[in-house]
Amino acid sequence: MDQGLIMNVSTSGAVRSICVGGHDFPGRRALVRIDQHPAISSDRNGCFHGGSAQRVASQLNGAQVLQTEAVKWPYDSGIQRQFALSGSYPTAKRLFRYALNADSTLFASPGE
Repeated sequence: MDQGLIMNVSTSGAVRSICVGGHDFPGRRALVRIDQHPAISSDRNGCFHGGSAQRVASQLNGAQVLQTEAVKWPYDSGIQRQFALSGSYPTAKRLFRYALNADSTLFASPGE
């Protein structure tokens, strides 16, 4: 995956962790910048946990632009990407909650 964000979300909808896709250099930190907020540095595996994951998730609400920097093995140099969000994160959260609470027959294959 090219430097988008990968989110681990509990069944209650709480964000457990957020990782920068494409970051695979052991011991190196990834960066995330949302709109005009200062860049946030990940742990040494390209992920955010606990308070830093909550900070990233909170900044994504209503955000317009996401910038990431991942470090690719074995080159040890940052690969920067920019994504236009156009406020799509709240919609994604609503879809997740809908899918979580939807009747299981909604997702059944035809003939089941």
